[in-house]
Amino acid sequence: SSFDVYKRIEKLEKEANDGGDPAFASLGEVRKAVASLKPVLAASGQILAPWHNDPVPENYIDTGGRMILVDWQCSGQADPHWEVGALSAQCRFDEQQDKALIDSYFGRPDHPGVARMRLFKVGVSYTWLLFNLARWQKDEDPYKRRRNAIHWLARAETLLAHPDFERYVNEATKAS
Repeated sequence: SSFDVYKRIEKLEKEANDGGDPAFASLGEVRKAVASLKPVLAASGQILAPWHNDPVPENYIDTGGRMILVDWQCSGQADPHWEVGALSAQCRFDEQQDKALIDSYFGRPDHPGVARMRLFKVGVSYTWLLFNLARWQKDEDPYKRRRNAIHWLARAETLLAHPDFERYVNEATKAS
């Protein structure tokens, strides 16, 4: 199988609804910004590789000597930078944790994949926003889902407002 975050976004956008809640007033702007990243990420022609595609914290087991990744039901071909961005987003890494991840995975902060990772982090945050909105509208634990959707909206807005965001877009575009 394969995984494309924008196919997932398209599906979730059909299910997600903010119910007119004023907490989601900026949703349209975030949606446009995330949509504008699609051609940037698609243009690079990245070779897909096998990935886990569900790097949520509960899928990692630390044995004290090594990490084990479990729950491979979502595995398939994907952009390699998607997985790193997803890990960062889903584990809610801050800048210091991102730096450690980038140093460990890419080996250097100026690696061309870093910009793509950071853009995918935005897409993952938006995906979780939509996921929670969809579940909220289905009355699935509505308090929790609304709270989570607000968190992921704020997270996406923060990432989009990052002082280096335009640089990431430009670097990802040049790497294409």
